[in-house]
Amino acid sequence: MEKVRIGNDLRVNFYIYRNGEQESFDGATNISTKIVNESYNKTIAHTYSIVDNVIQFNIDALELKQCGKCRVFISYTKDGDYTVDSPAFELVQYTEDTGGTELIGIEIVKINISGDIGINRDGASAYEVWEAYPGNEGKTIEQYFEWLHENPTKIDLDGLNSNLDKLHFKPDTLVQLANIGDVRYSQESRTLEVKVSDTVSIQLGQEMQTRVKNDEAIQINNGQMVYINSAAGANPLAKIASTSNADVAQRTFGMATENIPANGFGAITTEGLVRDINTSAFPEGAMLWLSTNGSVTNIEPTAPTSKISVGMVLRSNANNGVVYVKIRAIARNQKLSDVYAPTLTGGDVLRWNSTTLRFETFNITSALSNKVDTSRTITAGNGLTGGGDLTADRTINVVAADDSLIVAADNIKVNTNNTLTSTSTTQPLSANQGKVLNEKVVQVETDLNLDEYTIAEAFNLLYRKIISLETIIANGIFKNLQVDNLTTVNSFNYSGAPLIVIGSTAPASAPDFVGQTYVNTTAPGIVYSAKGNASVSDWKQTSN
Repeated sequence: MEKVRIGNDLRVNFYIYRNGEQESFDGATNISTKIVNESYNKTIAHTYSIVDNVIQFNIDALELKQCGKCRVFISYTKDGDYTVDSPAFELVQYTEDTGGTELIGIEIVKINISGDIGINRDGASAYEVWEAYPGNEGKTIEQYFEWLHENPTKIDLDGLNSNLDKLHFKPDTLVQLANIGDVRYSQESRTLEVKVSDTVSIQLGQEMQTRVKNDEAIQINNGQMVYINSAAGANPLAKIASTSNADVAQRTFGMATENIPANGFGAITTEGLVRDINTSAFPEGAMLWLSTNGSVTNIEPTAPTSKISVGMVLRSNANNGVVYVKIRAIARNQKLSDVYAPTLTGGDVLRWNSTTLRFETFNITSALSNKVDTSRTITAGNGLTGGGDLTADRTINVVAADDSLIVAADNIKVNTNNTLTSTSTTQPLSANQGKVLNEKVVQVETDLNLDEYTIAEAFNLLYRKIISLETIIANGIFKNLQVDNLTTVNSFNYSGAPLIVIGSTAPASAPDFVGQTYVNTTAPGIVYSAKGNASVSDWKQTSN
């Protein structure tokens, strides 16, 4: 492949062969061309023309500033649609690196470079620059080569032939990083870049990467979020992160910066730029959050989904998107260092425990289960005032309708009367005076019983006298007294009942009143007196 110095105008003649014959573009339509610097996947602006069977690519020197191998493409329609491509040339930094061999596409393509590429040589040669240096004036080119031999431009592997104080990387030319370990200065990133793998370069000081092993059974794709699941030796084992598992989400580690095959190794960016991913779904400047299956979203999650901020979109593009990665897990309350909440149930809140010096769970639902809602009311019943809803303290007061109650600030007392001579109609009698009154009642009852007994005895005596008188009269004249007619009295009544009850047996029923007398006629001399009137046992024998 022909090597051409950057910074020169360039023309490339492109031939296409079909069956050994040059393809004619007469009648061809839909012709389009493209030149790509494969080292940077960058399309190079150009113009083209078709002369006879030759496609001439014309490229301005301003478009040729980056070293690398370049490929040409042409598409056209002629008896069918065709697209043809071929490596064309390689851009190098220095003139001494130019040269090489033309590429001939056997029966397909021929790239004619040697006779059709004009290289401008407007600058001085390396010898001329050296010869103009003070002390080298007039020296021959042979002396220049001797000087080169005595002052090698390469450093030995052991570094013993070097006394370098510094290294300078040219900022105006982006040299291709062809091999792992190559270092260059990037004008775009404004820092040194190091090629660490076939697909990954690191911008020193601008991103942090970790080499991991894919612990999934499937490939981890460039741009997917991962977490560290475990380790094997000194190798972190990475798996795809997801918000579907809160614990996994909290362990999100970084974003894959290349495709990592199952059980293979690759780079994870923990902070810095991840390039060449599809960010077309997000506007530039959008904050990105972890979603499911390693994907990201610009919609901030809502609880209970874990919130894991993963970075910001710097370039929105389907193929060349750029994300600045910076992982920030929004902590869950349950996982805070001063919180102890191993399990949570409905109604749990966090409450400070001054003994254990930490927040612990407290179930407010259970605590409030026996409490009354403030919408409830207390209604004052009969004889009471006050009450209301429970939004505030409420007071119930007793209404003292008269002087029978004494309502004090901290008690309620019955206002009793301790005399038997009071004329109050509201004050109740005291227990002491109730006792006195009871004793008087008992005394009256006792006295009444005695009086009734005395009266009964008198009537009984009278009755016996009447019987005696009837006997005398029945026997005729006593001395000079003659009784022509006599109406006898069978009995005397008291309270509607006979004062003296006469029977041929012992009493069989309860007395009618206290003091009533019962005479057993079959047992002369046996008399009973009533001491009460509740039952037959209240008859008490008083004589034989």
